[in-house]
Amino acid sequence: YNIGGGHECTNFEIANTICDILDEMRPALTSYKDQINFVTDRLGHDRRYAVDSSKITKHLGWEPRENFQTGIKKTLKWYLKRYKSSNFGCEKNKFPVLLSLLDGAIIKRRK
Repeated sequence: YNIGGGHECTNFEIANTICDILDEMRPALTSYKDQINFVTDRLGHDRRYAVDSSKITKHLGWEPRENFQTGIKKTLKWYLKRYKSSNFGCEKNKFPVLLSLLDGAIIKRRK
């Protein structure tokens, strides 16, 4: 079964959502959006993410407990708590490793 949250969005929308949440949870000197860099597209790269969960809903009655917005906030809160003592060798309060979770498709890590 495919399992998804019923939320279709582009990689850029995901990156901006992550940055907005980080700006709120862990403010830095500048917005996390300043770390977004567009890179050359890779062959086979997904431009958006969408999962059709209709089969598992139909057969098992499964429904997501979280929507994208609440789920991504909980994920980032967990990540920040888990790695609170680390700045990943980056500028103070900047977390490019978090942003690189999008597989480098939109985000390029600063060194």
